[in-house]
Amino acid sequence: MFTTLQTFFEPIMSQIDKLVGNPTTEGIEKIRKQLKTTVLVDVAKLRRRYGDLLKAYYGKHKPFNNQEHSQSVEKRFLKDFEDFIDLVSYSTEAGDTSILDEWAINYPCKNRKVLAKELSAYVDAVQSILTDWEASMAKLQAIGESRWSDETRPYWAYLLNKLSSRV
Repeated sequence: MFTTLQTFFEPIMSQIDKLVGNPTTEGIEKIRKQLKTTVLVDVAKLRRRYGDLLKAYYGKHKPFNNQEHSQSVEKRFLKDFEDFIDLVSYSTEAGDTSILDEWAINYPCKNRKVLAKELSAYVDAVQSILTDWEASMAKLQAIGESRWSDETRPYWAYLLNKLSSRV
């Protein structure tokens, strides 16, 4: 058993590095076979199970449950948006848009009172992130947050598309 993923991946990465200078179909197929027999199937299973865990969690702990009315609408909006951020991140990690469908789209659209503002305000916020991704990432870094993975971008676009159709 490998003690770390790095130990496991080093030989494969070394083979890939050698092939990059002179890529061949045979070399690609050899790497592909190694990945399929060792990693890709297990990663897909792990992501599916992680998605199951997230769905079970949100089934018991609904998002957008931040409606303490002593807080300003703006603070509640920001907390709601944090829930959208979490849902996009989790969906990306699980590789599963059904998490977004169920909890970031259907749930707040069917239960409009769970959101602090009208749906259009959240659509506008997501649109502004996607319109200037790099500036949005720079703002995150400026306040000490880490940049979102570029893999989240298609999930944000998916969310925007689906929410926009509900406004």
